[in-house]
Amino acid sequence: MYREASGGEPAETAPHRRDHGKKELEGVQTMSAFLIHDLKNAASTLGLMLENLPTHFNNPAFREDAFRGIGSAASRINDLITA
Repeated sequence: MYREASGGEPAETAPHRRDHGKKELEGVQTMSAFLIHDLKNAASTLGLMLENLPTHFNNPAFREDAFRGIGSAASRINDLITA
């Protein structure tokens, strides 16, 4: 005869389910940290370009770099939200 945990499952499986849930939560937290990190990097890139734009707008090399940086940041954000 076995003891039942809540929900009608054997008591021996309840700790296993808790461990699985804990690992699942840790996985979600890790993925969330990576997502936030990548979003912060893209926001930082855009913010620095915006900050430097008034000073360097007449520099063609800056504008070219800014267009590449903005395109790259937008692409990274789109990759994050469509994955």
